[in-house]
Order: sequence, then C-alpha cells, then structure tokens
Amino acid sequence: MSPGPADGGHVARPGRAVVVSPGPAGPWSAYHPGVGRAERDGSDELVIVARCGEGRENPGMGGPTVIQVVFLKYDGRPHRSYPARFLGTDENGTWLGVVAGTPARVDGDRETLREEPYVLLVPRNSWWTAMFNAPPRRTEVYCDITTPATWSDGQVTVVDLDLDVRRRRWGEIERLDEVEFQEHRVRYGYPDEVVAEATAASLWLAKALGDGTEPFATGFRPWLAQVSDRTH
Repeated sequence: MSPGPADGGHVARPGRAVVVSPGPAGPWSAYHPGVGRAERDGSDELVIVARCGEGRENPGMGGPTVIQVVFLKYDGRPHRSYPARFLGTDENGTWLGVVAGTPARVDGDRETLREEPYVLLVPRNSWWTAMFNAPPRRTEVYCDITTPATWSDGQVTVVDLDLDVRRRRWGEIERLDEVEFQEHRVRYGYPDEVVAEATAASLWLAKALGDGTEPFATGFRPWLAQVSDRTH
C-alpha cells in the first residue's frame, strides 16, 4: 500500500463530492473532467466529483504515452499546464516525466520552457502531487497541495489549493503560502472539508519529506533517471 495520505485519511471518499460555490461553470466544464452542474437549494453549484475506484487513473498499458497535466485554481482559472511522458505506475501512484526544454504555460497563460527535467508523482486519491527535480535546481522536491486528481482522455487535472511543501537540496523543509491559503479560503469559500484535507496533507508531507518516507527519500531516483539525460 502507498504510504501517507492515501492510507492516512486524506482521500477522496467513495460517493462523496466536493461542492464548489461560487464560480463560473465555463472554465470548470472546459478544463476539469470531473466537474458538473448540480442543483441544491435552488442554486447552481459546481461539483468536483473525485470518487475512488471509478477508473479515472491513466490505464498504463494501452493508454496514451503523453499526458497533458492541468493545474487549475479554485475559481476555475488556469494555473499551469504542460505535456508529460507517462513513465509508469507503482504502489505510490502514477509517474510522469518532463524533459528539459518542455514548453509550459504558467500563471495562467504565460509561456515558458522548462530548464531542468523532473518527474511528477500523482498519487491515488490523495490531496497532493510531488515534483522531483534534477540538479542543479535548488529545490529537490516540491509538493503542491491539490484536490485528488481526475484522469480523462490523456489528461490529468487537479485544483491547486495554494499550500506547498518543499525540500531544498541541502535538506531544509518548508511549508509555503499559508497566508495565501487563508486569504483564498475566505475569498472563494473553501468548504471545511477542503480546508481540513489540505491542512492535513501539508502537515504530513512536511514530516514525510524528512523522515525517510518513500518515495521521497530515494524511491524517486530511478524514475528521475529516465528523463535526466533527455531533451525535448
């Protein structure tokens, strides 16, 4: 079994849905395969459906070899997106590789190129993703706190929940963007469940990045080696 939030309670519960309100339907409907419209108490709301065991994970063999990674903000705005190579799956989740020179969109629509390669771990039914960077990047591991991922037609989508946890190459571990998280909690009306899951995930990661928990200690290295010597 995969360690951490996937086994510790920070998961998308079967049959549950996270309700997002307010927010425009357009961006969510266009970018997030697990989002639909719902009626409750006579008002339209957006529903992120993140149920376990519904076949939304990339199928691996026979599936696409290039996956479009899409991060959204809670109000549906694009945050960043880029293509990644499907490398494989293990007990930790799905591994995607990004080679040096890969084009990306960040901060919504700003175009850039990735200078160093990295691999992205998308765990099953957990409230985070993890980026493992090759040298000389000074941040070795960077974890985004997100909603559980949804997979559809060669795309994986998560909603960024502001909080981040990183481990610098010299071993320092930092929890980031707590002020932004509290501001957006009020501005966008994060439900209590979302706040609890995001906070718990960030606290768990801050510990896991420093106590030898895999794959954060050495387990990521064989995956990162698959992209370290390649260019786009």
